[in-house]
Amino acid sequence: MKRLILLLEMALLLALIAAVIVLRSPYAPAVEPMREMEELWAIEDAREESDMPLVTALENFGVPLGYDRESNTFYCTLGLDNGDEWPEMKLTVPDAKGVSVCFVDDYSYDWCADAIAEGYSYELMAYNDTHYSYFYIVFTGLPQVILHADAELSLTETTGECTIAAGADGSVKSAAARLRMRGDGSFRYLDKKSYKVEFSRGGRGSATYQVPGIGAADELILLSMGFDDTFMHDKLSWDVLSHVFADKEIFPPRPTAYCEVFVNDQYAGLYVMSTPFDLDVELTRENGEGLYHDSIYRTTNPLIIKERPVVIAQDGPAYELFRAPDGREAFDGIANYLAMRDETDDAAFAEQAQKHLDIESTLLYTVMLQAMALTDNTTKNMYIWEHVGEDGVARYRFELWDMDLGWDRDIGPSGDYWYANKVHDRVINQDIGGARTRFAQIWEEVKARGFTLSLIEQLVYQYEDELSRSGAAAREIALWWDDSVYLRAETIVQRAQMRIGWMDMVTGYIAQSEGDIPFLDVGTREEKHLYATYDELTQDESL
Repeated sequence: MKRLILLLEMALLLALIAAVIVLRSPYAPAVEPMREMEELWAIEDAREESDMPLVTALENFGVPLGYDRESNTFYCTLGLDNGDEWPEMKLTVPDAKGVSVCFVDDYSYDWCADAIAEGYSYELMAYNDTHYSYFYIVFTGLPQVILHADAELSLTETTGECTIAAGADGSVKSAAARLRMRGDGSFRYLDKKSYKVEFSRGGRGSATYQVPGIGAADELILLSMGFDDTFMHDKLSWDVLSHVFADKEIFPPRPTAYCEVFVNDQYAGLYVMSTPFDLDVELTRENGEGLYHDSIYRTTNPLIIKERPVVIAQDGPAYELFRAPDGREAFDGIANYLAMRDETDDAAFAEQAQKHLDIESTLLYTVMLQAMALTDNTTKNMYIWEHVGEDGVARYRFELWDMDLGWDRDIGPSGDYWYANKVHDRVINQDIGGARTRFAQIWEEVKARGFTLSLIEQLVYQYEDELSRSGAAAREIALWWDDSVYLRAETIVQRAQMRIGWMDMVTGYIAQSEGDIPFLDVGTREEKHLYATYDELTQDESL
């Protein structure tokens, strides 16, 4: 009873907040309970069926519901903590003077948890003095992000509104925003698009809001997970990094939350909600001087046409400009890195690497790349940060991004692929600055900070539970995938167990080895686009 009272008080308070944030008509008829069938027939007999829906907006305690116009279905998020009992609801129809609405189906006949998990659809009738129509409602368990713009969304920014509804507690944020599609390969090769939201004040400037599951944010990215049929890889990667590097001050791990997205009254599916790096903010944290001196690039596929300036290496990826200080040419900041890629003399490479690489950052990036089997973060999705230190020397640091291809993808039958990076691997193989021993030490430190199989198990089974009980995974699969796709938490756990064991073995081998290590030797191994195989190591009888 106390919980019910608390929920009602919170819902009423947040409904008032929503009324202030979003201008609504004071007339908002409530949805009535189920009518007897004879009453519905009488309503039909006295009216004509409408060719157009009579209701295209619905709210619960003042919180807008997601709407899919094609199926004429509303989605009401109630969260995942209701159990069998239905929470208190107050469904109203904003800006619908003269329209009455009632349930045709009795949702209370079903347990709330079952209705959400199974995605039961309940029918309602809307009618006025002359016409009637039917529509549907589905109760869901995840937060909803509802995007509205006057134009169809594209890569070009447009003004609109973003509403975030978070569940049975009535949490709502609704604000003006600049909206656009985002992505590289996902934009060009997938029908399901990703989006970027920049909160604004009346279309100008920026605004910061407390976003459920994310925290304070002035921008959101909505990741479609279109290449990830587990729906877990990117979220798992960021959540693991958040546990392991909770105290990271510069370029810290991104917060993530699952949500369901609606775009211009169309259900778009299951997404991961996160925030981008604010590069100026991150650079300012570095003694306040990085903003004026540092450059940032990101590796990308050279076959993908970019809007930002791009330089392409002789035999490898492209490098996309994200930031260069005033007064410098766009790619001056990556010149030393490209020179190291092309250097053929080991002594010259070692001299350049010791001067221009932050060895600790290089090795830490490689440890996480290998530990999480990040297929796509070698020649793509790696931020390269040219940081000018107090001594005036520019050194490169590295940051992960967009980790949707990892964990149980392309790691070989025994989890034994090494994901190749031409510069990073050479630092280890030449043992620059004691890199071989330090590489093994960093792996032990990462494990001590929380990178464990138990953490991965906890996270992926939590995701599986959340996506199953919310009904979101089933809707996503039905909309975008085929019946061969299912939640594969157990597979990810098995692959992670293999990978952790392999990392224990390979880091020990690297630390103890002398001379060239074949799978790290850029000059002798067979180059592959994403990885070099590990067969040589598995044949070593000393292991």
